[in-house]
Amino acid sequence: MDPSQENLSTEAALQLEINEWLEREEVKWRQKSRELWLKEGDRNSKFFHLSTLVRRRKNYITEIQLVSGRWIHSRDDIADYFTLKFSNVFHSSLPQIPSDMEGLLESKVSDSENALLSRVPDADKVKKVVWEMNSHKAPGPDGLPAQVAFVPDRWIAENVVLAQEVVHTFHNMKRKKGSVGFKLDFKKAYDSLEWDFILAVMRAVGFDQKVVDLIHQCISTVQFTLLLNGTKSSSFTPARGLRQGDPLSPYLFIMCADVLARLINREVARGSIKGVKLGLGAAAISKLFYADDVLLFCGAKISEVDVLMNCIDKYCLWSGQSISIEKSGIFVSKGVHRNFIAHVKNQWGFRQLSQGVKYLGVPLFLSRNKSKDFAYVKEKLEARANGWKSKSLSWMGRATLIKAVAQSSPLYTMSTCKLPKKLCNDMDGVLRKFWWSPKKSGNKCYSPMAWKELCQPLSVGGLGFRSFESFNEAMIAKLAWWVLSGAKVLVARGACKLVGSGDSILVWSDPWVPGLSNFKPLPKASLEEIPCLDVSQLMNHAKSDWNLGILNSLFDKDTIQAIQNIPKWNINQMDKWIWVKSSNGEFSVKSVFKEQESCPPKSLFAARALWMGIIGIRTDYFQLASASDLVEVVVFPNVEVVDDLLNSDIFTLKGTLILDLLWKTRNSKVYDERPVEIGGIMNSFKSLWSDHSSILKVPGSISHISLGAEGWTRPNCGVIKINCDAAVGSLFSSIAVVARDWRGKLVFTLSKKVNTIIPLQAEAEAILWAGQLSVSHGFSNVIIESDCKACVDVVNALGNCPWLIQSVMVAVVDVLSDLIFWKLCWVRRSANRAPHVFANGLSFIYLGVH
Repeated sequence: MDPSQENLSTEAALQLEINEWLEREEVKWRQKSRELWLKEGDRNSKFFHLSTLVRRRKNYITEIQLVSGRWIHSRDDIADYFTLKFSNVFHSSLPQIPSDMEGLLESKVSDSENALLSRVPDADKVKKVVWEMNSHKAPGPDGLPAQVAFVPDRWIAENVVLAQEVVHTFHNMKRKKGSVGFKLDFKKAYDSLEWDFILAVMRAVGFDQKVVDLIHQCISTVQFTLLLNGTKSSSFTPARGLRQGDPLSPYLFIMCADVLARLINREVARGSIKGVKLGLGAAAISKLFYADDVLLFCGAKISEVDVLMNCIDKYCLWSGQSISIEKSGIFVSKGVHRNFIAHVKNQWGFRQLSQGVKYLGVPLFLSRNKSKDFAYVKEKLEARANGWKSKSLSWMGRATLIKAVAQSSPLYTMSTCKLPKKLCNDMDGVLRKFWWSPKKSGNKCYSPMAWKELCQPLSVGGLGFRSFESFNEAMIAKLAWWVLSGAKVLVARGACKLVGSGDSILVWSDPWVPGLSNFKPLPKASLEEIPCLDVSQLMNHAKSDWNLGILNSLFDKDTIQAIQNIPKWNINQMDKWIWVKSSNGEFSVKSVFKEQESCPPKSLFAARALWMGIIGIRTDYFQLASASDLVEVVVFPNVEVVDDLLNSDIFTLKGTLILDLLWKTRNSKVYDERPVEIGGIMNSFKSLWSDHSSILKVPGSISHISLGAEGWTRPNCGVIKINCDAAVGSLFSSIAVVARDWRGKLVFTLSKKVNTIIPLQAEAEAILWAGQLSVSHGFSNVIIESDCKACVDVVNALGNCPWLIQSVMVAVVDVLSDLIFWKLCWVRRSANRAPHVFANGLSFIYLGVH
């Protein structure tokens, strides 16, 4: 074709139209497939087609066999069959519920809480909720997603660990009478809960009638329509039950299940049920509840079992629920007579549980062969990775599947159980084969790069995958953090006590100095006798600072420096455990895994850094090459540029796209002897840039970035503006403040030394000093500016407070509250240059300008 301007314009217009139709086709099949784990922007129409076909075949019902043995084939007959079945499930049993609930529940909801709950939300809140809904999960004939959150700050692993401890106690129990456990399964737990029971429980705990009526309308004004083979059947109205997926349902269910717990507690208080003790002096455990998963324990006596069963029968009579005998069962401890087991089986129809039974998705009974016990984890992983529709995924799709689905599915089991090393290695092998050769059968595959290398972070040449063994240890460390005892192999690397009053911290045995390798100080070599001290005895009389005389007599210089770098404490605050590997002091599995897999940066050759370009990894994975000298020179040049430009996704994105295109063009020239066409390269770049920029939602040109430097601005009339900054040295830091009035006139400039070499602490100290100077100088209207966004966000309640500066930030808020008007603002370095220069160049000099 003649490359005239007219033809080029026509080609561009046609290409644009084709891209638009392709995008529409992709969106249609994405929505039909309902594969929400795949990243937005990953174009994989074949995968979406297969997912849609598999889902339709799985959900398609061609015939039903009735109890009599007769088969029905007509779609209308099948629809009527299911409609009748579900109508019976949601038919009320008209329970007899005592109005006072036998005094089991007490009123806990205050008048102010009732007023808040009954308040009508404004339009903005309604809009926010609607806008936060998943675009492919709106309520309608397809229903709501089945998985919802339960109760904040609850961890399902707690119940799993306690259940396993009870089973362990059963195995080692030496009592003659022994104990018995019941694993209960409720039939249609959500669907059979009576509305009258829900409302009665709400009234008993103190909810106002207006709130009760609102909840009643929410759960009763519903109609169900069955979606059978892609067609809606006739609708029906339920008379009881909670909708699966409704955000209200878990809370209402747990509130009602508490009635069963209180029935059991009442009998425990009366001494009718003994429960199980895990050790001498331990509290007796009579129940473990997690939503509708229930474990109950009592002594192996007919009388105790009778009382327990009476509690269950009463709860079922009130709530409308019933026990599924087929799915429930018992397990007993050592020493329980077989006559007792036979009596329980015959009286209530329970079976005796054995190997293979799971509680909350984890094996309840573990044998000596752990690989066999947890083989189901590997089987699920293989089924997901070897599924025929997964074989159609691109490199990017496979990477997403590995990270978002495959490596996440075993995490729940790994959070409570230490999987065998061989099993972890086998699971790594499953994903390694899926990554390199998803379409080949057998266990062997060619791996150009070791799986261990792929599990390294992106910054050092890996893809950020997870080693199952390392992540299992990280998850177990979370459990160790929870109990802070027992297996502390990983926890000891990051668990440290934050000094408050110092009364509960022993100097030599407790970890309390974050700057030392094991957080524990060692005595001076010349110290003949080691005194028994707590940390409070190392402070001065006012507990405002350390007693340097005592420190010099006990520790060497390095230890003293580490102690002086401890964040300022609040003497009114209790000593507490913190996790030093995370900024806010809270434990996180991610920080443990990062510590496990940490390795020094590598020097990568350009060819090794760019190897992913051959197999089509997109930009967000292509950035693993940034450690290469070649790529770093191009993408992250070592030149002075505006921060906005260097740090922007646009700059990095364009650089990596150009590198990718140059590499592929070079390969086409060398191996395929294709001529290099600059116009073709530019068109390819424009197309790639359009795709990637739309995914990242960035503007189409760098011209959108503002390159102008921000400068200092005057405050309003009558307001003093104080700028503060810190300069960190090798042994100490200096902080500086510069105060100016609304006319821009200098009020004062000051600087001083602080005993820390941590930038965040130094910046926090500068803000605190600025506030203290405002009060001491008698200012009433003050604006304080800092270029430390982390500190500013903490004071303005926009971010979590790092543990390093918790006490300082509390002091900042206390000091500023004494002012009539105050404001703490974050500014760029360019608007905070005066204290920055002063802190760096004039440390320890008091200029005395007033």
